[in-house]
Amino acid sequence: MSSSGPLFYNYIMSWCSYIILPPLLLYAIMQILYGLSHRINFLGRYYAMLYYALQERFGITFVLRELKNPTDKNKTFADIVNHYDFFAYWLMCLDKPRVNAYEEAIKQYAQLRKKAVWLDIGTGAHMPLTRLLIKHGVAEHVHAVDANRKTYQSAKTLREHLPNEEKSRISLHYGYSKDVDWYRQEPRPNAIIHELIGRIITDEGCIKVLHDTIANINDDVSIHIPYRSGTLCIPVSRPKPSIASSLCSLLMSTKVRIIKEIGIQSMFNPPKDAYLCETPQFVEDFILQDYCKKPLEKCRRSERKFIVEKNMAMWTGFYLAPYILTSMDNSNGAVEVDGLKQRTNWPVYYVAMNDIRKAINVKQGDEIHIVFESDLTDECPTYRIEAWANDDYLLRSSFAWKGKQFR
Repeated sequence: MSSSGPLFYNYIMSWCSYIILPPLLLYAIMQILYGLSHRINFLGRYYAMLYYALQERFGITFVLRELKNPTDKNKTFADIVNHYDFFAYWLMCLDKPRVNAYEEAIKQYAQLRKKAVWLDIGTGAHMPLTRLLIKHGVAEHVHAVDANRKTYQSAKTLREHLPNEEKSRISLHYGYSKDVDWYRQEPRPNAIIHELIGRIITDEGCIKVLHDTIANINDDVSIHIPYRSGTLCIPVSRPKPSIASSLCSLLMSTKVRIIKEIGIQSMFNPPKDAYLCETPQFVEDFILQDYCKKPLEKCRRSERKFIVEKNMAMWTGFYLAPYILTSMDNSNGAVEVDGLKQRTNWPVYYVAMNDIRKAINVKQGDEIHIVFESDLTDECPTYRIEAWANDDYLLRSSFAWKGKQFR
């Protein structure tokens, strides 16, 4: 008996060292790399490449954390600007649908054989849009502006290492675009390009920012990229990512569990088998150059009705995703970015309108109604959704939040 005790202990320790320690070690390494990817440029790039590779090759869904304190009134536009880091910028730069759509719009403008003085709002650490404008010969000059200090310093360093011809065409500005008197700049900008687009098209403050910036140029803007932007909505049952997706989400330092209570959560490459119908609808839709010249709306309201196409399902909420046309001419489909169809760096919102225990049984032919309201007078907009099934308006559920969710 006395000798069997140590043997059993050694057996258990050996089993632990082979079975438990490797996964723990892997998890610790991935957590460290995830943290460093936000602070070190080259790690940010390789981590972003891994994100896309896992989605494209294995259909992985990455689940992010739910939005905490959704109605926190202390959120500001500065919070949105300052959360961007190397990992976030590489996710943008390596986003093929996004980059290709912007480049196609620039190529279309190049066919006119005209040059403009561009204002690149939120240029980013690598100035991708500014460099595309110069690459395709459509820029007489580019004013690139960013209000994130670290981003501005990275862009400044990049500009210093560009060839002289390219560098001379770029003026880099630190601050918010709305605070600069662009009308007095030489040369004065007459075209705008930007990626002020969130998971909901307006939740990075693009309407307010563009409205104020265009006013500073005395409304003298002849070109605007993107041309059109909107927010797509589709009713869903509670998403169920695969086991592989849950493991990858855990290792990539995001979140494993889909929320069960009322709230809002982001996902990359969300499961499409959660759809209750085939066709999404717009709850926001803007021709940006025209809309941003109008007075800002304190309560913008959109009402939509969906018809359930699944035989039987449990309805819990909606997906919300961005939709962008970078140019008016989409005859070949190359200027379109659809957050529900394509894998982009814009996560999709899952808005849970019902607690999982109170999910609503729906069947084919049932109606799901949504009212989407927004206050766009602030750079950190406020949103409210009301939703109900069939004629049960008095049993409607509602959810409100302010601003965007950060990773």
